[in-house]
Amino acid sequence: MNKKIIKIFFVLNFTLFAGILSGQSTSFEVSGGVGSGSIKGNSPPVTSLAGKISFGYNPVFLKAVTFRGEFLIARKVEYFLPEDRRGRYYPFVKAFSLAGFIYQPLANNFRLEEGLGFVLVNDRTFSDTDDWDSGLTATLLVRYTFDRPAQNGFSVALGAEFGNTFTNSTASYFVFFLEGLYRFSL
Repeated sequence: MNKKIIKIFFVLNFTLFAGILSGQSTSFEVSGGVGSGSIKGNSPPVTSLAGKISFGYNPVFLKAVTFRGEFLIARKVEYFLPEDRRGRYYPFVKAFSLAGFIYQPLANNFRLEEGLGFVLVNDRTFSDTDDWDSGLTATLLVRYTFDRPAQNGFSVALGAEFGNTFTNSTASYFVFFLEGLYRFSL
């Protein structure tokens, strides 16, 4: 069943990004980011480091909304420190999300972005736990664009993302991150 959920998620993303809307989009986005925060399942929160990649598009018929599909992985911070690893388990979560983003200009090349969407989280907080949970994700970030904000180009953002699930182990994550994004048109 877990593989079925992942396949459905990827088929939906592929259909939305490559099939139906690619001819009706004004721009595409590719981004990646790193950050720090906490993860938890049926456990107390654990400090973690996270990495994420996302792909987005802005359709012609909804100029005010950008849709982004994202993959995030967050793992306990001790995993990245040098130590004897024999017999140790380092908790982690993987998350796949699809969210809609809107923005408000702040000043010059700065803007505030808010996102809300659906998330699937693979909870691996214990060595014997491998649950897939579904829920919601919310993102808030401040973006600086190096070119004109409405045009193609590179931008950076500082932000926070929260994912909370409502099934199985009710896994969740909270991450502060730095993100780089490139926007382009085909």
